[in-house]
Amino acid sequence: MKEENVFYIDISDYLNSNDVKVGILYAPLGGNYGLITHEEYCLLKSQPDKYHKDVWTSLSKETEGLVDHFRTDTAELYQIDILANNKCNFSCTYCYSAAGRSSQVLDLAKVKTLVDFLFKSNHNPKQPYIIHFSGGGEPLLSLDLIKQTVAYLEETSSEGNRHPYKLGIVTNGSLVDEPTAQWLHSKNIEIVISFEILEHLQNKERGNYKLVSSNIQRLSALGIPFSIRTTFTSEGISYMSDMVEEVYNKFPGIRNLTFDVVLAPRLFPQDNDLRDYYRRFLDGFYKAKERGKELNIGVSCLAAEPLYSLRDRMCNGKFVLTPWGELSACSRVTSSNENHYNHYRFGYVSHNAVVIDEEHFAMIMGDSNIHSETGQSGYQLLDCRKCFARWNCGGGCSLFNKMFPPDTADGIAQGVRFHEARCEFVREALRRQLFSVIRHRIQKKYGVEIDKYIEIQHTASS
Repeated sequence: MKEENVFYIDISDYLNSNDVKVGILYAPLGGNYGLITHEEYCLLKSQPDKYHKDVWTSLSKETEGLVDHFRTDTAELYQIDILANNKCNFSCTYCYSAAGRSSQVLDLAKVKTLVDFLFKSNHNPKQPYIIHFSGGGEPLLSLDLIKQTVAYLEETSSEGNRHPYKLGIVTNGSLVDEPTAQWLHSKNIEIVISFEILEHLQNKERGNYKLVSSNIQRLSALGIPFSIRTTFTSEGISYMSDMVEEVYNKFPGIRNLTFDVVLAPRLFPQDNDLRDYYRRFLDGFYKAKERGKELNIGVSCLAAEPLYSLRDRMCNGKFVLTPWGELSACSRVTSSNENHYNHYRFGYVSHNAVVIDEEHFAMIMGDSNIHSETGQSGYQLLDCRKCFARWNCGGGCSLFNKMFPPDTADGIAQGVRFHEARCEFVREALRRQLFSVIRHRIQKKYGVEIDKYIEIQHTASS
């Protein structure tokens, strides 16, 4: 079956006028999109003359460097997640790693072995390394290990092994006292705090509101940059705009918010529960984004704004060093106590070697991508190759594709419906973002709303 790379996306339900059928011509591989009538699209696609062929060929052509293609071996991996431990001082209601919780702490010698592999071997990706301390527990419970790791990174890179790298940490915010904050800032470690912003939601879903909010206010007072990431359950969606207001009034140092969808199958027993969640998420997100513009607070969400992420697999693979010294391709599956661990595990680190099963890694990357002939996770009804969001979705989250549905008598049939719910969400998210971007460009350039602009163009061509 042929893969489609130029698409007509209907937006008639966004418009007030029915005089002419207008959609968006979307050619993701070249980063091209704009308004087009359905009549013009059909003419462009069907006419045999050289002009139309050249236009179609040009639209279908991939612009070099625009698409992030998935890797089939580990030579080009540049994303590194170091999981210092599997311990946590929170009990979040939607935690994806709770099943792997233990007292296990990563051995510094294994960290050093991985660092030597990254900086002293032939491993030399084109991109700078992005090294995050995150994952299976609260990383700051192992602050000494993190400090020793950073010191060894500095020592190694000062020896002439100067492959550039950036550091980051994802934390629940409970342990970011002033000395820790100052140290993180001094080492240029990007700080991301998971926080539900509103007191009743934080206490219900994560806990320790007063402690975390106090630490956040301290960071602002110290002038240390950081960002907030909020994960939404169904209940939290109703408060998206309230969160923007709360940040404006109570946390003036925060200028950007990142919202994220939750990955927790137990919260969605039926596929319609998931559909309703995604629909409400998109509606709430765009309302919060508009309120954020009014208050000069940026509100973003990768899941709801996929336009500028072009890839043929959602996750292109990474080195995730687990607290046991093993290598996983997924930062959300890092313990043998978790489902699908054997699927994502592709190697291990000893005190003197990094051992990688390249064949197994290639198998991982070959799963859940847009080129698969059977679609996502073998569900043959879900064929990515003619979907207009295929290059933005990348075939969907591999872990989502394995986690849904829960074990039910409905089996594969319900699994297909869960996947269809997510596909519908991604398509609507992209369609809505494309419309929003084009609408704002028209407003800025011509000073009119999109309906008026279409009316003017239609009248001029009549």
